[in-house]
Amino acid sequence: MKDNALAYYTDKNIEIHYWLREDITENNIKALCYVDYAINHLLAVKGIPQLLHDIALIEKPDNNGKGKYYNALTEFFGIYFVHNVLKLTISEVQSNRNRILSPHRRRKDTSCDIKATDSLRDYYFEIKDSTSQITSSEIKNGIEYFTPVFEDDAFRWILDQCKKADQKGANYLLCRVPVWNYRADDKDFFFKWLSNEFQITDRPSDNEVVITLPFQTSKSFEGIYIIKPYGHMKLQFKREMF
Repeated sequence: MKDNALAYYTDKNIEIHYWLREDITENNIKALCYVDYAINHLLAVKGIPQLLHDIALIEKPDNNGKGKYYNALTEFFGIYFVHNVLKLTISEVQSNRNRILSPHRRRKDTSCDIKATDSLRDYYFEIKDSTSQITSSEIKNGIEYFTPVFEDDAFRWILDQCKKADQKGANYLLCRVPVWNYRADDKDFFFKWLSNEFQITDRPSDNEVVITLPFQTSKSFEGIYIIKPYGHMKLQFKREMF
C-alpha cells in the first residue's frame, strides 16, 4: 500500500511532508487505505488530484497540523464511503480549486464536499469530523493524553453540524464522532448510543433509524450518516405529513 502511494507522488513530483510521510514510512494501513483507494479508483474525479496534493503538504508537527491531517483523512474516508459503501458514482469533490454549489444552498458562498449520482438523481454530501480527541491532546512524560468528548457534547456537535450542512444545501451529513465505549462484539451499540439523545420513531434495519430533529430543516436535507471504520448508522429524518 505504501509503495502505491510513493509511486503516485513520485510520478507526480509531489514532495511528501511530515504527516503523510510518517504514515507511509510506518505503512500505517488505517491511514493509507482511503488515500490508496482514491489513487486506485477515483483519480479521474474532479478535485481528487488536488486533495491528494494537499494532504501531502500538511507539515506542522503539532496538534494544529495533526488536526488538519486527520480532517483530510476523514474527507478521503467519506469519499470512500460514498463510492464503495453507498455505491454512488462520485461526480466531483470539493478542493481548493473546485467548489460544489448545491442548488439547495441557502447562502451563495457555501460549498458541499461531495457531489454524487445514481441513475435517478444527484446527492450532495457534507463531511465533518469531531477531532477534539486530537486537537485537545498533550504529551506528558512521553504519553499522549486527551480530554474526552462527553456524549452530550457529541450530540450537540452533531446538531450544530446539521444546521451548517443544511445551509450548504447538503442532502446528507457524513460525520465521525468519538465513541469511547464501543465493543466490536456489541452489534447494537450504535442504536443504544443514539437512543440516549435522539427521538427515534422507527428502525427500518440494523443500521438505519428514523429520527425527529429538535428543529426545522429544509426538505432537501434528508439525514445523517455516522460513519466509523467498523460500520455506520443512517439517521433518516422524519417529515411531518400535511
